[in-house]
Amino acid sequence: MYLQRCDKCNAPFSWSEILKTLWWNYKPIHCKKCGSIHRIKISGRFTFVLLTILPMFFVGYFLAPLHNIILTFGGAFFVLLIL
Repeated sequence: MYLQRCDKCNAPFSWSEILKTLWWNYKPIHCKKCGSIHRIKISGRFTFVLLTILPMFFVGYFLAPLHNIILTFGGAFFVLLIL
């Protein structure tokens, strides 16, 4: 996976800029170097959704049926650390 770059000046955006955009309804990113405005690509949106939904599915489907709260939360924490 690569960081999105500015189309005009080819400067990479930082992870914090991209994460802020993803968590705040996909707001456009402003390039600090040239000032141009960029939107998160569809592939970035899809990747973000997969990385948030799949771990929840994994914990709910595989760990919750164990009926042990310690194992469920421990497994969820482990999945969180991996991702």
